[in-house]
This record gives sequence, C-alpha cells and structure tokens, in this order.
Amino acid sequence: MDAKEVVEKRKVWIKVHIAVDVETKELLGVKVTDERTADHEMLKPLLDGIELKGVLADSL
Repeated sequence: MDAKEVVEKRKVWIKVHIAVDVETKELLGVKVTDERTADHEMLKPLLDGIELKGVLADSL
C-alpha cells in the first residue's frame, strides 16, 4: 500500500439538543445534528411551537 492509498479515518460526532420542562421533567423537543452545528443555532428550531415562560440554556 503506498502513501496515496492511506486514508485517515476521522471520528464523526453527533450532537443531541434537548428541551426539558424544568418543573415536570417532561421532554419537550429533541434535535440531532452533526458536530459542526453550534448550540445557539438550534435554539429556535428546538423550541418552535413550544409555549414558554422563560428559557435556561447552557450555551447561547
């Protein structure tokens, strides 16, 4: 096998974004993306259609 045939395999990660009701612990939404998607990009799609009083987030 010569150097041109060597293919470096890279681990590919997924990210799971979740919305949870803090009082009831009910799962309200889930979105799965690849590692290149920033957390703040998923906030609106994740919460679309959910009536909110407020939001707690670890990354905005």
